[in-house]
Amino acid sequence: SRETYRERREITLRREAERGAYHWQWNSRREALRDHILIQSQWSTQLPDGRLINYHGLGIRLPWIWRFPAPWAGGVNVAGEPTNASAACGTDGPEVGFTGVIDGQWNRTYASVSFRQNHGFTWYVHRGDFPYLAVGPSNAREVAVSKGQIAEESYEVVVSDEPLASG
Repeated sequence: SRETYRERREITLRREAERGAYHWQWNSRREALRDHILIQSQWSTQLPDGRLINYHGLGIRLPWIWRFPAPWAGGVNVAGEPTNASAACGTDGPEVGFTGVIDGQWNRTYASVSFRQNHGFTWYVHRGDFPYLAVGPSNAREVAVSKGQIAEESYEVVVSDEPLASG
């Protein structure tokens, strides 16, 4: 119930009509108003190497159909290269994305969501009961924050139509 941050947030949207894409740019600046610790969730995912990966930070819940492992329903990529959610979870690269069908609700049957960062934060990638992407400073470990500390973060989310998968 105590104030913890003073935050300035700016979200912009740009449409790229020729690609059928929408680009959201998320910028935030937070100043800590008191000493505190960003903790990991008790429901963090444990990776095979024993690391715990949290889903805090900026997150995106994706269409339910992208949870299915069938290649026609969708897939996960890291920096544009196909992989699986388990391999992508716990990485810290600049981009993670999902592609897949959209329940027949769009005229196009395939779509893409790319989430980009330039901070080296750890990605939380989930494709179980629901597909989810998140990234933030405390995804891989607790973070001690001092009063007066400034955190500036910038992310880009691109949602676009994609060419139909062959086969």
